[in-house]
Amino acid sequence: MNNQKSKLKSSISLPYKVTPLWRQYAKRLLDSPCVWLKLFAKHQPRRQKLRTYTRNQGEFMKINVYWPVEVYDQVHAVAAALRVSVSHLIWLILNLLSNGVQLPTQKFSNYVFSLIEWSENSMTFGETLQFRHQPPDI
Repeated sequence: MNNQKSKLKSSISLPYKVTPLWRQYAKRLLDSPCVWLKLFAKHQPRRQKLRTYTRNQGEFMKINVYWPVEVYDQVHAVAAALRVSVSHLIWLILNLLSNGVQLPTQKFSNYVFSLIEWSENSMTFGETLQFRHQPPDI
């Protein structure tokens, strides 16, 4: 990917059999996260449960990903709310795509991190992800 120095590098682990789908959709998924993250709005946030990871028989492949910072924040916020790993979230979307699910046409999302208090006594913060067809007027 171009301009990798301004991006965050991490890795995901996917079953080897879905890596062709990752190669096919990676650019679109990284360029427009709102297109696929919005699919998970129908799921309720999970609490009091362990994080879910992809459990699959067979080989896995580690894939380095260079995330635009805003995409990294959005993807990790949704994964944390659903208590799934980022790899599992991507695996879920790739499975949906392989089953013919059409991605929404949403074009814009806005991620906001709000720090309310961060002290010895309290860590209060919030994350907001809004979906729109176009950026709001400023």
